[in-house]
Order: sequence, then structure tokens, then C-alpha cells
Amino acid sequence: VFQTEEASAYFPAAVQKKGRIILNPVDPSFFNTTWEGEDKTILTVGRLYPQKNHALLLNAFAQVHKKHPEYKLKICGKGSEENNLEELASELGIDSFVSFMGEVDNVKDELKQSSCFVLSSDYEGLPNALMEAMAVGIPVISTDCPCGGPRTLIRNNESGILVSCGDANGLTDAIEKVISNKEKRIRLGQYGKESAARFRTETVMSEWLEYLFAESEIGFIYNKNRFIDKLIVMLTTLWLVSFTVFSTETWGKYVYLGLTVVIFGLGAIRNGWKVNIAIEPFHLCTILFLLYGFASYLWAIDGTYTIKRMSTV
Repeated sequence: VFQTEEASAYFPAAVQKKGRIILNPVDPSFFNTTWEGEDKTILTVGRLYPQKNHALLLNAFAQVHKKHPEYKLKICGKGSEENNLEELASELGIDSFVSFMGEVDNVKDELKQSSCFVLSSDYEGLPNALMEAMAVGIPVISTDCPCGGPRTLIRNNESGILVSCGDANGLTDAIEKVISNKEKRIRLGQYGKESAARFRTETVMSEWLEYLFAESEIGFIYNKNRFIDKLIVMLTTLWLVSFTVFSTETWGKYVYLGLTVVIFGLGAIRNGWKVNIAIEPFHLCTILFLLYGFASYLWAIDGTYTIKRMSTV
């Protein structure tokens, strides 16, 4: 499974052929937030690291502020570049109009009230901050950076605006077009929120289930009207939960092992005990990796494992 077409291009053709693009899910609370845009604020959210290229945004905002002095810039996030960015804001003469917010708990409220959201990164995977902004319905502007995440999310000039990486003038023009045209802001926000329906949890889960239970080497085609198929999907969900939620419990490994045996058993019954798997080098490596991970989980040969939610913001 890949997040973008550009990312899939790094893999061999055989892998690409069997791959699929599936996006990340966004917390439903962002969809339940309605953009208002009452504040004359340009907002960005992300770690303060060189990859995010906040310096590009500061330079663009310095030009925007000359024509629109009523606007301010809010930068949410912390990181190693904070002092450098504060110094740059001072050199550009905009330090009084730029707020370094640090880590904020009310990102939804900031998105709700700001005029537009800007992502100025040099490279991204699938930027969660941009997806959350689109889910709220705030108009978004982003660099068209590798590995194609923003381009996957945004249809240029319809659900947002894409500009070239490192192009301060292009970013300046895009921001000015958005903040100086209320109708354009509303249109971009509305289309962006409609497009963000692809990020809803139920949509993403449906795509994962379709991918996992689609026709494959073992000949399993998911049929939602067949009881045993529903049972396999339900038990597979419990299997994932037992691995992630109960992994620290002593009895969790037995639940995990038991569900594994039951799921494979039901799958065999479902397919009439006929399993036809063509072992290729890629498949063999995958199987060995899964067996290693399974053994590590059951017998803790590498110590204690902790499952964490990773953020790409």
C-alpha cells in the first residue's frame, strides 16, 4: 500500500502492479468543525525543522504584509529552527505580526478562525496537517513538493492552490489571491472539504478491507452477503485490536494466537480447503518478516514492544 503515486514509483514494477494508493484517515472532529475565517490570520501547522521551510513562508508573508498590513501569521509547532525563524522574522521587520504559538491543543479552533492555511514544505509524505485543514474547510495553499503528497490531496485551483517548491514569489501571489477574494476563499474551502471526504475513517477502512479481502493468490473474494465472510472480517478486526491494544497484557498474546488460528481456519473452510500460493522472492521475504515479528510478539525475543501513534505533522 502506498500513500502517493510518486512514492510507488520508487518500487519495482511487479510491486507497483499489486500496490494500491490508500490515504490516511483524519479524526472525525475535524470534519465536524466548520470553517468561519473571521480572523485576518494566515496559519501554518508543523514541526519547526528545515524540511518544513518556514523561512519560505516568512519571506512570502513579508511581501504580503506590505499590501495587507492587517494580516498576521501564526506558526504552530516547535522544533530546532525556532530561534532562527524568530531572527529571520525580526530581520524582515515582521516580528510584531508573526506569532510562534508552540504546540497547541486547539488546532481545530485555529483552523476554524484563520483566513487560510499554508504548507511550505520542501518534501512531504502525506501531510496530516494539510488533510486536517481540508477536512475543516479552510482554503489551503501548499508547495507541490515530493513525494507528491499535496498533489495527491489538492486539485490545483479547485480544492486548493499548489505552488512550486522554494518559490517565494509564487507563494506570495497565491496568498494574495486567496486573502483578497472572499468568493475564492469560500469556493476553495468548500471544494476542499468535499474532497476531504476521501479521508473519512469509514472510507479509508472500507478501502483497506477491499484491498485486504480482494481477489488474491489464495482466491478469497469478499462477499458482504455471506455470513462467513462477515465473520472473517470481524475477527480480523479483533485480531488487529488484540495486537495493538492488548499487546502489553500477558493474556493478549493468547488472544492474538487464538484469533490467528481461527481466522486461518475459517479462511481454509471458506475456500474449500484449497490454497494456491505462488511463492516468489518478494513473498518469501514478507513471510519471513511476518514470522519474525510474530515470534518477537509472542516470546519477546527483542524485549518489550510499545505501540505508538506516529504523527507526521
